[in-house]
Amino acid sequence: MKEKKYKLFISHASKDQVFVEALIKLFEFMGIGQNTERIICTSVEGYGIPLDANIFDFLKEQFLDYHLYVIFLLSSNYYASPVCLNEMGAAWVLQTRYTSILVPGFRFDMIRGAIDPAKKAIQMDARDIQIKDGLNNLKDNLLSVFGLGDLAQTRWERYRDQFIEEVKAVGCLSSPDIEEVSAAECLKSIVKQEEHKERNIKSSFIAAVLLAYAGDDPTGIICYKRDDFKESLTIGNQQVSIEKIFATERNKWKRSLDELEDFHIIKSLGSERCLYQLTEKGIEWAKWAAKIIDTKKKMQEYLFL
Repeated sequence: MKEKKYKLFISHASKDQVFVEALIKLFEFMGIGQNTERIICTSVEGYGIPLDANIFDFLKEQFLDYHLYVIFLLSSNYYASPVCLNEMGAAWVLQTRYTSILVPGFRFDMIRGAIDPAKKAIQMDARDIQIKDGLNNLKDNLLSVFGLGDLAQTRWERYRDQFIEEVKAVGCLSSPDIEEVSAAECLKSIVKQEEHKERNIKSSFIAAVLLAYAGDDPTGIICYKRDDFKESLTIGNQQVSIEKIFATERNKWKRSLDELEDFHIIKSLGSERCLYQLTEKGIEWAKWAAKIIDTKKKMQEYLFL
């Protein structure tokens, strides 16, 4: 009888794709993603379901033909998905090895169904030392299961810590239930990413700056303009311009606007994408941003730290 091989299956809700993409990068660094057949992940190109396959038949075959190590990415979105609950049930029936990762905003007391809430999991809202310990254990388990060699410790820690920062920052911007998330804790993870180096501010911090100033203006409008020579941001009576030669800095402004729009915190007014306005969700987030951004200062003091 042919011995079953191991595969890594990331069970997640499609709405949580941004978290999954960060997780895939971590697994690729471990060496698991070097062979794309080792990972099953329906939301990330290269690891998904074959084009001509029926998704349910394909997943059923995977559970039967392979030893699947399942990563449950638990969230409110996960429990709202019948497909995810079916995957959970299949993993329970087959007694599959698994690790649960709780996205920011999702707590242990919210775990239901076949997953044992008493089993150790990685909660991305926990203290950094606890998250790092959980990820270290997951790394050791996966390297053993897939027969991979040890990783250079310093490189592993760098990738691990980047993953933690990325997930926490994205979790702040995408939290579905803002009443249950501490404003201070949320924005702390965004500000933590600011590296205080000249022209090296993370886009999430810039997003917090733009939110605070837009919330301070009655219209809530952000004006973004660019031509062949410079680009400018205008919010109320605050205006900042940057010469075209500073491409890296300029791109961070646009990435921040795109990030805010992706999470429906701002909306574009018109097809040219020059004017943006806070949404209802954005107005709430702007209140949070105002707790750490002093809008009495000139906006350029934050954007050119």
